[in-house]
Amino acid sequence: MRVTFTKWIACLVVCCLFGINAQAQWAQLTGTGGTQATYTSVGVAPDGTPYVVFSGNVDGTTGSSTTTDKTQVKRWTGTEWQQVGNAGFSTGGVEWTSIAFSPQGVPYVAFKDKGTVDGVANRMRVARLNGSTWEIIYNSAAEGRYASLAFDNSGVLHLAFRDHANESKAVVMRYSGTGTAWSPVGPETGISTGAVEYTAIAFDNNNNLYLSYSMGGAPAVQRLVGTEWQPVGAESLAGIHARNTDIAIGPNNMPYLLIRSGTEAASAVARVFRLNGTTWENVGPATGFGAPTIDWMNLEVGSDNKLYVGFMEVAGRSAVYTPNAAGTAWEYVGGDRVSTTFNASHTGFAMNKANGNFFISARGASDGNRGLFVWQYTPTTTSAAKDLANKSGVSVYPNPSSSSFRFTAAGKFSYVIYNNAGQVMDRGQGVGEGEAGAALRAGLYFIQLQTEAGSQTLKLLKQ
Repeated sequence: MRVTFTKWIACLVVCCLFGINAQAQWAQLTGTGGTQATYTSVGVAPDGTPYVVFSGNVDGTTGSSTTTDKTQVKRWTGTEWQQVGNAGFSTGGVEWTSIAFSPQGVPYVAFKDKGTVDGVANRMRVARLNGSTWEIIYNSAAEGRYASLAFDNSGVLHLAFRDHANESKAVVMRYSGTGTAWSPVGPETGISTGAVEYTAIAFDNNNNLYLSYSMGGAPAVQRLVGTEWQPVGAESLAGIHARNTDIAIGPNNMPYLLIRSGTEAASAVARVFRLNGTTWENVGPATGFGAPTIDWMNLEVGSDNKLYVGFMEVAGRSAVYTPNAAGTAWEYVGGDRVSTTFNASHTGFAMNKANGNFFISARGASDGNRGLFVWQYTPTTTSAAKDLANKSGVSVYPNPSSSSFRFTAAGKFSYVIYNNAGQVMDRGQGVGEGEAGAALRAGLYFIQLQTEAGSQTLKLLKQ
């Protein structure tokens, strides 16, 4: 399950304004457990609203049915989960879901539709919310699996998946923005040399596109250079076994790769790598982390290279890990697994760019059903962060703004403005006060201000 709304900018807020404190805990968001659910993905819109997409019963019952299990999308209002658009807009049940948001906040979802569309079953499909109705904007020619959606720096939607029309190779498609017109990114016959599993894509700040997948039980990463795909660090990945993959881009355009490593599912562990030049090197121990039997993996990257990995581990418990301060081991976020009292699988993982909250979605087994569950982790604000805000004298106004933003700081400062996908939109420096953002389009942004007192990150809302 893949979510893109990317990736490392969320942790600017986590790392600069919040401390990951052991006293903060995971809490279940109420109102999600009553319906059958599989293949969940969770994402956060530019305004900070969490969304979840899943295959579930449109009649609200807890059993499984081939006639009622279809695509659903819900959003959290703060007190309850609210249906988004029309429920059940797929032909049948769905697998391999992904959700992404345009810069304007419009949700897009991708999924494998297990129903039959124009005589073809199991197509990869993409839907866009148009007012209160989901409209299908893409249908693959044959079966498709392992959806991954991402917007590039210019707001253009891309889709990666395994295309059974091309010998199950990896393909990436680019949306024109209108109707149902898409074009292949690279060769139409597929990017990989053979059949793949678990495709994922991410863009760096320079709009370079990276693709990860596993092929023949080995991990692989490619980067689009011009119109050609080129392997990245292939030699350093040789001999490593992997099935699941995810990819994310950190600060300084550093790619990170997450894999599920191990030749046997019962002994599989998570491993994370960062690209050092042309070599992938381990982040943390080469032996990996997480209790054996892990699955449903997602990777997030912080601006300080701090990593967050969410997945299902032993006995079906969802968990989120992050490296310890020394970088020598991985530890639970929140001090324990997310779901500690019942099984949970089909997990999705996302971070709120506005306040640093984490979200895990999963199919549970509470009360004998396979209901949908979502948990939230709220970091605790540290006294150090409060002291920094006082010493730096930072303020931004007006906010929201329909024109530019003015900001003040105590003494000399430098600033960088990022969009909701983590791309640099503007930067500069000054003394005492400054102004920026007049050319920004409507949407959510972040300004990172560096002063003599330290670094502080604030949310900007352009109307």
